[in-house]
Formats: sequence, C-alpha cells, structure tokens
Amino acid sequence: MVFYFSGTGNSLQAAQAMLSPGEKLYDMAECLWKKEFTFHVAPGEAVGFVFPVYFGGLPAAVEQFVDKLDMPIKPFYSYGLLTCGGSPSGAGEALYTRLKKRGFPLHAVFSVVMPDNYILLYKIPEAEEQARILNKAALWLDHIKKQVDQRSHNDVHASLKARMMTAAMRPMYERARTTKHFYADDQCVGCGLCAKRCTAHVIVMEDGRPTWTEDKCNLCMACARCGAIQYGKKTAGKKRYTNPILKKAGGSHDQDSHAVAGGHEHGADTAGAAGHVHGGDADECCCPAPEQGGGHDHGTAAAQSAVHDHGGDEECCCPDPTMTGEE
Repeated sequence: MVFYFSGTGNSLQAAQAMLSPGEKLYDMAECLWKKEFTFHVAPGEAVGFVFPVYFGGLPAAVEQFVDKLDMPIKPFYSYGLLTCGGSPSGAGEALYTRLKKRGFPLHAVFSVVMPDNYILLYKIPEAEEQARILNKAALWLDHIKKQVDQRSHNDVHASLKARMMTAAMRPMYERARTTKHFYADDQCVGCGLCAKRCTAHVIVMEDGRPTWTEDKCNLCMACARCGAIQYGKKTAGKKRYTNPILKKAGGSHDQDSHAVAGGHEHGADTAGAAGHVHGGDADECCCPAPEQGGGHDHGTAAAQSAVHDHGGDEECCCPDPTMTGEE
C-alpha cells in the first residue's frame, strides 16, 4: 500500500508510479478528514509514504497522519519517497523518527526532483523546463520502483548539514501556514474548487466567496492552483503549477499552450491581465458562457476582462460554454 499527500499533483504522480498490481493508494489528508488510521498489511507487502518536502520537513498533514497511524501487523518493508524542488534536507530522517515513535520501521528513503510549486518564494518553471524536469523524474521514479520491488535498504539518516537546514527552516513553515494572508481577488467566480481542493478542509464558500475557517492550513498550494486565489502580495500575476497527472485522462479539453502545467488557456493575449489559465479541468469550466461563439477563448483582445488560472484537475467550474471549435 502507498500513502501519499499532494497539493498540486507531483507526489500523486510519484505515488502512482510506486504501485504494484493489487496495491491500494491512500490519500493521507482524506484519511485524516475521515479519521481512518487503521490499516492491515498483507504478508510481504511494502508500505510507502510519498509526500513533498516542506521547509526541509514533513507537511503538517503527514505529521498528523503518521502520529495516528495504526497497523496491527508491522510492515515487512517500508520506505519514504520525497518529492522536492531541490534537496530533501532532513525530511527523510524526520519521517523515520516519527514512525519509530509509533513502533514502525523505515527501511529506505528516496527522493525525486519535480517542478517547484511554491509560488510564495519561487517562479514556476516555464513549460519547456517543466517537461524536462518531469521527464527526468519519470525515469528516476522507474529506478526507485525497482529498488522498492527489490526491498532495497538504505541509510535513512540525514547528514549534519541537512539536519541543520531542516532545523533552520521548520519554524518558518509554522509561521507561513497562517491562512490570514489567503484571499480570493475580483477574478473569483464562486466555483468552489478551492474549497474542494483544500487538503486541510479549512475553506468554505460563503455567499459565493471562499472563506478560510481555521488559523492554519497545510500550505499545500492546492487552492492557489486557481489564479484568483492570492496570498498577500506575493502571488498576484504569477503563473500557477499543476502536475499533468491531475488532468483528466485523454486531455480532451486541453488548449493550454503551457500543456505541461496542465489544461487549456483562456486569454493568452500577452497584453491581457492575469492570464485565466485552467490547468486541464476537463469536465466543467467556471467561465461564463463566451459570447464570442468561436470556441472557448476568453480575452483575445487586451481590453477584455482579466482572466485567472484554475489549475487543472478532473473538474472545472464553468457553465457549459457551448464550444464550437474546441474539444
């Protein structure tokens, strides 16, 4: 079985790559929400923990889930797979320490570099760079899967430098997790996808606008896949990232020139404001029905209204635009 946590899809892709036939995939955030913590491991079955590195350590949801995890039969083999934009720092050892407190072993830690989604500090890689990173990651995930199938062990302890990096960064994570800086700007159409995507379940819709109901969240950036969701002044006008794994299979509604980031793009005019990019949301779309009648394209002229980025998963909030030239 594989437990995963993901806000923008990187760790979901990695988790799916680790599955063997018959193995089950569990979303740690959903298990927390549903209070499901007891799992039964088959003889010889591997147990994986797949998640992104946040400020050199574990996302809050992963910490909370591991601290409640109950497996009556201890796994024969368990591993951690960390997705990151650069270095995993001491996150692997942090997972080992938490599992050890629960009486569970950790036999190996792996990591894979994937496109960074943390738009509060970093610029999202351009489409070509995303493709390069993801292609390399796919090859590395194949290699890791072979190591898991062979039940390979490695040193799960971090170097002194990695531990120091984690120790320095973790307090910043706790401060950054505050929800008081999140808000929806005037581009919000009240679709509710941000609330549905929230891994901490702290967003509710009130009078068609998202409201954050708790002081802290996981800071997974799932809500900010939509370009209408902002974090203070740090995110306005920035591109958003969504791993293509969250696009609906087949990509039938994909008109985005940045296809690696997912989805179709409304208003690609360079002079237009904000750039309303849906990241591959295939079933629905939140945009009002276009009056153009020539397909699903908003804002081909600079004077048209500002557009935002939904950030692509299997759904999209728009009413049916009665498209005539696109799929």
